[in-house]
Amino acid sequence: MAGPIDGVLAIHNAFRADMAAIDAAAAAAARGTPGLEATVERFRFFNEILSYHAEGEQQGVFPLLDEVAPDVSVAYAMDHQRLDDAFEVLSAAVTAHEYRFNFHGVELRFSTSSQAFVGPVLTFLRHFHVEEVLGNSVLTMHFEEVASRADVPVTVSDTGKILFSGTRLAMGDALRSLWRCEVVQDGNRLIADFHEQGLLLIDGTRNLVEGYFVRPDAMHPDVCTSFFHFALSELLKRNGLYTVHATALEYQGWGVLIPGYSGQGKTTSFLSLLRSGFRYLSDDYPLLRDRGTHIELLAFPMKIDVTDRTIEFFPELRNAAPGILQQGIYKKNFQAEDLYTDSIGNSCTPGKAGRSTGSQPGWDLT
Repeated sequence: MAGPIDGVLAIHNAFRADMAAIDAAAAAAARGTPGLEATVERFRFFNEILSYHAEGEQQGVFPLLDEVAPDVSVAYAMDHQRLDDAFEVLSAAVTAHEYRFNFHGVELRFSTSSQAFVGPVLTFLRHFHVEEVLGNSVLTMHFEEVASRADVPVTVSDTGKILFSGTRLAMGDALRSLWRCEVVQDGNRLIADFHEQGLLLIDGTRNLVEGYFVRPDAMHPDVCTSFFHFALSELLKRNGLYTVHATALEYQGWGVLIPGYSGQGKTTSFLSLLRSGFRYLSDDYPLLRDRGTHIELLAFPMKIDVTDRTIEFFPELRNAAPGILQQGIYKKNFQAEDLYTDSIGNSCTPGKAGRSTGSQPGWDLT
């Protein structure tokens, strides 16, 4: 016959089952599966309920048990301690924000103290996540949240050379109306100072990026991604991987590049080719690597930004299921594999650099 203690143990087992589910969701998110924000929110709610439960036990259950069944009280306390230990392990799993990626043989460790960067970075690099970093030469990036600009532990020397300075209206920032940036070459360090938003320090000699940001939770995910992408691009080019502003596709082992300014139709052309059998390498920022005897065009698939006008050209975009098209700061976006199956192409070695002629495809640089 079940008694009150059986009910308490059943509650503890229910807590354990929920912790196992949260732990599995956190592990899946670390492997690049979307949904980390929901997992963290679920963890916070679970933490709140567990705190109420523990307080209720301390105030109402343990004193009564000590009076009538001290042996049961000891066993019950031991079970409660095992529950607390399991919770600490889960807490470490959810809050340990180091992630590993591999970019065509160049490996990266990324860690952050700010939850605001985790979801955007995992989505941005969803095709590059790996379980382990095995190489000897590893890129390291760490983003830290600081309370104010004065807490950024980086100073620029008097001999630093300003490479860029600019100001414009801030987009996607709930706290700051102006975006200010200075890029300074300070010896071997490249420093991007975003003033009230924070600072990036890029040390190419150590393959290291340190980022310090004030209230990143006030920034749109696209803004968080842009900071990360800028720093990553600087590290990659110091390791032989160069970003170009172009749409890139692969067709039967050949590379096609479509460079051009924003708003000139690169993405519309890209989608038309994708529907015709070409495969996706990158909508905006493919990578190039010089192999000495040839150039490699390397895939860097990321979300595809589309204007409302482009959406109207393609039925699959006009009639996309809810949740496929996401609203960014400027445009809507989607992931290619959500609409076009087997659409991610292979990195390729173009036979020549120039316009395609005759029946053999090459690079289209116009």
